Amino acid sequence: MKYTKIGILFLIFFSIYTFTFSQIKLEDWKAHTSLVYTQAIEFDNNGKIWVATSGGVYSVNIDGSGITTYHNIKQMLDIDISSIKFNPKTEEIYFGSKNGYIEILDKNGNWSHITDIINQNFSDPIINDIAFYGNKAFFGGGFGLAVFDTKKKVFDETVRRFATFNVNLPVNKIIIENDDIWIATKSGVAKANLNTILSNPSNWTAYPAKEGLFETNIKDIAINNDGVCYALSDKFITKLVNGKFEEYKQSADFYTSLIYTNFTGLIYSNLFGILDSNDRNINIPHPDYIYGVKVFEYSGELLYIIKYQKNGIGIFYKDNYINIIPNSPLSNIARDMDIDNYGNLWIATDEDPNGRGFSKFDGTNWKNFTVKEYPILESDNYHKITVAKDGRILVSNYGKGLLVLEPKNNDYDFKHFDRSNSELLGLSGANDYIVCGKPRIDSKSNIWVPILGNQSLGPVLVAFDKDYHSYAFQNSRNPNKRFFSSLAIDHNSTKWVGGSRVEGIGMFYMNEKGNLDNSNGVYSGFLTQNDYPNMPDNTHSSIEVDKNGYVWIGTPRGLALITNPSSALQNSPSINVRNLNRVIGEQNINYIMIDAQNNKWLATNSGVWIVNFDGSDTIGVINKNNSYLPTNEILSLANNPTTGQIYFGTKYGIYEAKSLFVSPSANYEIKCYPQPFNVKKDKEMIIEGLEEYSDIRIVTLSGTLVKQFFTNSDKALWNGLDTDGNIVPTGIYLMLASSSTSKNSAVQKIAVIND
Repeated sequence: MKYTKIGILFLIFFSIYTFTFSQIKLEDWKAHTSLVYTQAIEFDNNGKIWVATSGGVYSVNIDGSGITTYHNIKQMLDIDISSIKFNPKTEEIYFGSKNGYIEILDKNGNWSHITDIINQNFSDPIINDIAFYGNKAFFGGGFGLAVFDTKKKVFDETVRRFATFNVNLPVNKIIIENDDIWIATKSGVAKANLNTILSNPSNWTAYPAKEGLFETNIKDIAINNDGVCYALSDKFITKLVNGKFEEYKQSADFYTSLIYTNFTGLIYSNLFGILDSNDRNINIPHPDYIYGVKVFEYSGELLYIIKYQKNGIGIFYKDNYINIIPNSPLSNIARDMDIDNYGNLWIATDEDPNGRGFSKFDGTNWKNFTVKEYPILESDNYHKITVAKDGRILVSNYGKGLLVLEPKNNDYDFKHFDRSNSELLGLSGANDYIVCGKPRIDSKSNIWVPILGNQSLGPVLVAFDKDYHSYAFQNSRNPNKRFFSSLAIDHNSTKWVGGSRVEGIGMFYMNEKGNLDNSNGVYSGFLTQNDYPNMPDNTHSSIEVDKNGYVWIGTPRGLALITNPSSALQNSPSINVRNLNRVIGEQNINYIMIDAQNNKWLATNSGVWIVNFDGSDTIGVINKNNSYLPTNEILSLANNPTTGQIYFGTKYGIYEAKSLFVSPSANYEIKCYPQPFNVKKDKEMIIEGLEEYSDIRIVTLSGTLVKQFFTNSDKALWNGLDTDGNIVPTGIYLMLASSSTSKNSAVQKIAVIND
């Protein structure tokens, strides 16, 4: 190979940098999903409770210790787990998901993934229940009943019809008693002997629920020692007598589970308690509505495990009660995210009916803010959140106005604003249903928030000064139209207000000339598709201002860029709108994030697209096929420029990965690792502690150039290859770095092994 001889002094390089190797590589993935919405419970023979949730699985000891979580990062393929069952014969835990995945965890911690059900493309692949008999596992769900060989890990048969019931009738519950299998369905109960061919409908006996008298959807069943079947629907418990179901109990409450054990006899639960067959309350504390209960015998004592829908589980054992609420966000949905000065992640959840307040994550622990804990919130429908440089947290509610959290002694003071104490106005004018859009804060610490409204007179923007006096600004073109929700403030303090999805009428911009009281008038105008054909849509889901002052606009039909936002301050503005759909196509853009290197990360319904600083090229696409993301529909993004952490908000939780997009160091503090660098084993060397716009050169001790590349990050990678793509020989090399802005340089010795 031929190397070029150079001196140790560096040449000044272009200020525009390029990415090398796998600079968009994301690693150290983590899942932050909600584990509080309990969907199924199981208890193994080793003293562990297993809990299936909408955000994965966790196990816990009966004393509440030793919580271990399981997600889709190198474990399961799916996290929305609907059923769970322990196989005592093999000591395996079986999990069934709402999407039809079967996950099996053996006693040595190894995972198996069964995708047969999801691959069948059933209209409803949910797995509602699992039961075992010999070497067989039975899966009941939206597809009917499937029989699985637990040794061969293959399916033997699928049962699509039970006696005279309809074909492909969903199965809600399975009970195996002696040699009989009982199933609960939406039409009633069916029974068959396990020594017959289950796929033959004639081998089943159907016990239909009597329409008109009882609800037909049977969601739980129990069999007593005499073989008598009890069936539970929402409002009735019925008993099978002489081949027909008769009313056993009727309730005004909502029934949630039905159990028969040798220790308790027949018991049942409703939303408000656990009762025995004589309707006597079993005295167990419970802080929330009960959505199910399971009873086990453990070490000669009864163990009650209570399922709460939004409050974890309850464990009642030896007269002691423990409420287990895992350390997790309350919601899997993250509509908006931001990061504060201390690296804490803040998320806003969603609008009604999925709003669960907002949350703070310090890297270890979650703190959730809901009406239950903080009544001043008034509603949990917080869907937009912004962190101010002065530490304040601005949170917008869909219906109840604006909330500001002021830091105070490791806690926060809450300030809530609505019609009673501000210029905020309701959705339909003078009503109290106030929908706030994306809040922002300007260079003078004034808070700005767009106000969504129907056809009614009122403000589209409300500003709050540092003393929280509020000021209203109307739509200058048509004061009755208030269809705006997204907002960005550029380097000239011009507010760019995006048309909402309710009725996109274009983008409104406004600059109050530094006076909130309008004493000097305002600059204002409109950008619509009619006037600016390069604007992809009149609805704008996300607006951001980058490090160069350009305004980036995400729409349901692609991406636009305003390169001269200062033109808005002219009496006759000539605003330049560039359409960037030639780079990314007509992507439905949900969110725009700008990283430490001024790259644009676009959250879309087909993954995350990364475009370079000026939008001229695509750097890469991140989706569920090349990452741990569970979906291609990404709702929001956040970046910690100090650490390079990237957060992806989805409907299935928040996913975190570490990137190389880190703010450059103020001074060179070079670290190169691993040392020595074994090219074939280590794959990549990390070069860390770089100043901005660094020219990096790998040279031999005699000064021969081996490789050159540029970065504006604190970190860079070298894969051990020279300029020609060959692995460099074993030896000692020098890493030379020079910043084109500071003119500083640094040298680090590198040991390379090529074996």
